[in-house]
Amino acid sequence: AEMGDSAMFLFEKRYDALRDPPVLANAFNGTCQMGQLLLRGYEQELTNGKHLRNAYVYAGRSEEGMFKDGEESLASSDPRMRLFDLDGGNGGSGGANEYKDKRPYEEPHLYYRADDEQRTLMSGQVLLRGLWGPEIVADAAAAATATTDNDDGEDPIIVLHTADYKYDVLGSNWRDCPRLEDLEKEANESDLFQKFNSSDEAVELRRIAAQLGTNFDTDDWIDCLMTTMCTDRPLPDVLNDYDGGDDSVFQRILDFATYSSNYKLKHNNAAYAKLGMGPLWHEMLANIRPVVDGTPKDENDGGGPPPKMALISGHDSTLQPLLASLGDDVWDGTIWTPYASTFLIEIHKLKGDDPTFKGKPKTMFRLIYNGEALTSRVDGCPVDSDLCDASILINLVTPFAKIVDRDCKSSLPKDGAYSSILATEELLTTPGGVLIFGSMMLLCGFLGSVGTFVYLTGRLPMCCCTRRSGRGASVRGSSVSREHDKARESYSGISLPERNGRDCGDEGVFEDEEPHTSRANGEQTHGAPTTSHVPATVYGSATESTAISPTKAELDDSELI
Repeated sequence: AEMGDSAMFLFEKRYDALRDPPVLANAFNGTCQMGQLLLRGYEQELTNGKHLRNAYVYAGRSEEGMFKDGEESLASSDPRMRLFDLDGGNGGSGGANEYKDKRPYEEPHLYYRADDEQRTLMSGQVLLRGLWGPEIVADAAAAATATTDNDDGEDPIIVLHTADYKYDVLGSNWRDCPRLEDLEKEANESDLFQKFNSSDEAVELRRIAAQLGTNFDTDDWIDCLMTTMCTDRPLPDVLNDYDGGDDSVFQRILDFATYSSNYKLKHNNAAYAKLGMGPLWHEMLANIRPVVDGTPKDENDGGGPPPKMALISGHDSTLQPLLASLGDDVWDGTIWTPYASTFLIEIHKLKGDDPTFKGKPKTMFRLIYNGEALTSRVDGCPVDSDLCDASILINLVTPFAKIVDRDCKSSLPKDGAYSSILATEELLTTPGGVLIFGSMMLLCGFLGSVGTFVYLTGRLPMCCCTRRSGRGASVRGSSVSREHDKARESYSGISLPERNGRDCGDEGVFEDEEPHTSRANGEQTHGAPTTSHVPATVYGSATESTAISPTKAELDDSELI
């Protein structure tokens, strides 16, 4: 090998190239991309992955250092929780044969989905490292020492499914569905919100915001407050009064911002949340329905067997509308989604003839949000059980779990280029519209060609007459050159991507996730994994563990599928 071929080295990325403010300057200098995942978030997501491994992976061997001292994993102690049984013994149904052709972290066993943001991509990747670390390390070592003719020599690969961030559906995207703006406007103009927004408390908090030299933009406030506190940086004096109570200015502003931002998600039977999350619920049901029905996935959804685990790494703007769409009792919107939050949907299969389950459906589901089972809060589910008929969940979300046939047409007036874009998109939805659009393009091209010919030659096409054009041609040539230069400048500006983030600091500011119970320990991440068709993990925050499981009678006669 050439010298240096196997050497390992790193690059350090620094945002310090623009040094002429205010003409040319970065929003913030430093070594972090705005909005990127920080080290504390990395550690939280790694812990999340280990919790998932604890709950659902049985490797048939001791895994020292994976869990707390002396703690036995749930998958080890209870064979019914072994979604991935890598050993196949002790009552398990998996084993080496099941993963002979495809590793457990490869498709079709695992489906990994994220939007195209650094923090969400890395949140999911780090979680998967915690979940499958021992297997990935072993497979990578085997690949490094394998001979060239050995099929086992391939490095571990986990496929990531993503989309253009601008058009993705892991949040309520008004670009895909303009009517979301109508519903937000309707919520903000409602009597209840107007009363809240004009209250004495609102007036006082806006006065404080003005003292700080800023407007009260709710999303920015939440991001700035919590990223500052969770990274142990100093707050302005007027906000530096948080003592764990509800009367501090810090907590009052946080509560006000949370209610202001989340109100639209709850208004009018969660119409905004249901419309915005329809495409994502469709994706999730594409993995859940085949498990419940015992059938392959629909060809339009990729076909083949459904994955054992589907991991979706998104934002607080993913989790909160998902929760809101399930009903008022499931999520009240008063507490912002903590960093490193997880929302889990398990599918259980009942077995045996125990009279306890007489007349019950064979397939059940369980919802777990940050270690707390929420199943009993779903309308139609028993209040004394963590398991519920899977058809109730499917029937609840199916009416709005749509990609097409959504009511997305906006009635709000649009101005300028945006109105033209929407009109063009609507025109192109019908065959007649496509014909009209094509004809208009041909006509415009023809007229443009004729106009350009006349302008440059001073005569009509097919005309034998000529004109003196020496000076005119020179002027016209100069005009074309100037327009070309302007176009080049325009393209130069467009080619520079805009970094996303918030004006909250210089160490990698988060844009969406919000801590709650873990304020004191100051841990954070950005990008909240949402797992559909996966057995629930057993944890609360990244530093605390709480065992949440169905009642003993239910688990005695059920297993994860």
